[in-house]
Amino acid sequence: MHKPPRRQPRPIVLALLAYGFAPGRRCERASYRRPRNRDNGDMAEDLPGPHQLRRVNHEFVQYIRRDCPKRAWRGEGRWPLVATAALLRMCDTVDSTMAVMAKRKLGDARSLLRSLYEQVVVFSWVSIDPPVHLKAWDGDAKRQQLKLHRAALAFGQIILTPRQVADYSTAPELPPTEVMALAADKHWPSRVEGLHSAGLLSFHGLYQHVYRLGSRSTHSSIAALDPM
Repeated sequence: MHKPPRRQPRPIVLALLAYGFAPGRRCERASYRRPRNRDNGDMAEDLPGPHQLRRVNHEFVQYIRRDCPKRAWRGEGRWPLVATAALLRMCDTVDSTMAVMAKRKLGDARSLLRSLYEQVVVFSWVSIDPPVHLKAWDGDAKRQQLKLHRAALAFGQIILTPRQVADYSTAPELPPTEVMALAADKHWPSRVEGLHSAGLLSFHGLYQHVYRLGSRSTHSSIAALDPM
């Protein structure tokens, strides 16, 4: 019986995995060590080394950027244009993450990785049903702008017109990030080879040890001062 080929980890998570940002993992400065504890299941098998990390992320970024700029057609709607811009922004975040990780700025890397994870989850969720979900993504930006407008009023600044205030007040909202991650796990693994529907390498699994741990550095938790 032939052993089935091992699925490769997605490029978007390599920055976390190669340097051991998962709970309880310590990263050595000079070398990378794979964990011997098999309790992590497929995560223990899929961890890449630093050289593989740099190579795969470089290939991922080049794969996206080589097709840009792209021609946009009005009849296709907004999604192709928005999707291309979102992917290019992810490429920039990957580059920034790799740059700070090379200098061992792990706190900054965690914050960037958290941002990258959120970008990927939102993109994956909107991609499930672009005509419907893009409206929620738009609406979420409007609601954030409305909050800024209301806060700025205390400083004598006016950002939105009365018509915009009325429009933005009824705009739809994005679901919570964790909810979008669960939806992505339900929809995409059966359609895209290499994605995990469950476990630590699923969208929801990554929420636990990328988004939550990254929140420590992002929100200046005292826990972020711990080098682990």
